[in-house]
Amino acid sequence: MPELEAAKLVLYGTLVGAFGGMAGVVIQAIITNRAEAKRRLLDLAFQSATKELEIQLKFAKPGSKVYPPILFVHQHTELLKLIREGNLTPERYKEIQLKTKELMDSIDA
Repeated sequence: MPELEAAKLVLYGTLVGAFGGMAGVVIQAIITNRAEAKRRLLDLAFQSATKELEIQLKFAKPGSKVYPPILFVHQHTELLKLIREGNLTPERYKEIQLKTKELMDSIDA
């Protein structure tokens, strides 16, 4: 009978180890997916901000200010996060615009 108990313990240990390994793989996949989603969001925000900067430069009057591209990357990242989450509302959009304006004012100061 002691051999049977030992075999059960080995089997239980093997099962716990297997489930632990699978849990590690699942957790790693979740972390990788989140990191990839953040990278894609930042890439899209950068592309969108670059286009906005190009348009501003195209229509800027001589001697007018052009703000740093990172300002628009930040703005577009915030907008895209809200879009992805389904939380973009006129109020939230206005909040982002006000924050962007505050950053612009701090640059102007």
